[in-house]
Amino acid sequence: MCLEKHREALESFWHENTNDPRIAVAISERLRWLYERNPDGATRTWLGFSPSPDSRIIGCGSLISRRMALGGRRYLGGNLADFAVDKAHRLAGPAIMIQRAIVRGSKEAGFDLVYGWPNDKSVGVCKRVGYTSIGMATRWVKPLHTEKKLREALKNPLIRKAAAAGVDRVLMANDWRKILSRLVAFRSETLLRADERFDALWARMRLPYLVGEKTAAYLNWRYADYTTKRIRFFCVTGRLSQRLLGYAVYSVRGDVASVEDLLVDDLNEHLDVLLLGLALKVRDEGACSLSLTYLGTDKLFPRLRSLGFFDRGGDRPLIVYLDKDPPEELMKAAFDSKQWFIFDGELDI
Repeated sequence: MCLEKHREALESFWHENTNDPRIAVAISERLRWLYERNPDGATRTWLGFSPSPDSRIIGCGSLISRRMALGGRRYLGGNLADFAVDKAHRLAGPAIMIQRAIVRGSKEAGFDLVYGWPNDKSVGVCKRVGYTSIGMATRWVKPLHTEKKLREALKNPLIRKAAAAGVDRVLMANDWRKILSRLVAFRSETLLRADERFDALWARMRLPYLVGEKTAAYLNWRYADYTTKRIRFFCVTGRLSQRLLGYAVYSVRGDVASVEDLLVDDLNEHLDVLLLGLALKVRDEGACSLSLTYLGTDKLFPRLRSLGFFDRGGDRPLIVYLDKDPPEELMKAAFDSKQWFIFDGELDI
């Protein structure tokens, strides 16, 4: 697609077909951000048109370039985004034609793999053209303030408030107990943008999983410059070395704090400090819960449970498409959900 040729028509199409009010008021800005400024490479878009004579856009689908690493090798992933069909044409035909064009053209466009996180309406179409569902992302929730959760069980507001206060004190005391002895070695800070320390952290990583490269340039583009959400970086550093040891990218909407992405240089040593430190911070700011959505190695699951997170399940699959004759290493990892390391911010663009 030539963006300049179709920019006005594409913006109009999105205005008419988006259900997200945050995107509806920022379509022009989002188009420039997502389609023109991605440091990982150009966004490729496939359009569907109505028959002549009007020949207007009736559907679209895009692949967002994402540089990915697997051990010591690099690949270019295509993150499926902005898949939409005009309301008057929402039969299977146009949707299948667009998705089929995407997967058939992905290799020629330079992508080693295509992946996405479709909603219920799209997943069936994607499977019909060759995508494979490899697993469900799991939503994990850590309660911080419990009064709202107790409303159904305790109708009396005074009793409910007193009970919640007692539960909240126990939850907070448990977090402090787990983290207090370790604070002497670490400090935390909250940033609005990633700096050169994020590049140094990524350069040290050799994760044996399929993971998007987390450079400062990408993180700032994806999160700091994001057009429809306020994002912050909660960072843990060595108290003496000042070296960045891990970070959680998070947002707050209402009374829910959500981890969009994270990275620590040692899951065993620094994940607890990172997530408990973030929980204590957003609890003080009034958040009732801290959540994250994740798909990947199950080594993370017992750690999350030990930190007070509860498995809330998931209902959106990660789907993957590889063209013919992919590298064996990539094929084995891409179709095994436990070989990924991916969070909500990587998928929900």
